Amino acid sequence: MTFVDPGCRDNRPTVATLHEYGPDSSANKNLILIADNDEQKAGVHITQMKRRNPPKLSLILASGCYQVPDGEKVEHF
Repeated sequence: MTFVDPGCRDNRPTVATLHEYGPDSSANKNLILIADNDEQKAGVHITQMKRRNPPKLSLILASGCYQVPDGEKVEHF
């Protein structure tokens, strides 16, 4: 798996560390993938919920390089 974070360094792809891949502990056995890259300060948590109607994909991205532009506020939800 590779990440390219346009807000960090020289935009070169680097290999992420895969922490978990496979079914979770729920009754539906959703497929999950958790990976991060310390060098690029990026991480991802993806969950495939294929038994939902319609099937859903949950995606959580984290980047330590993101900076809020001057005069703007982060919207929390």
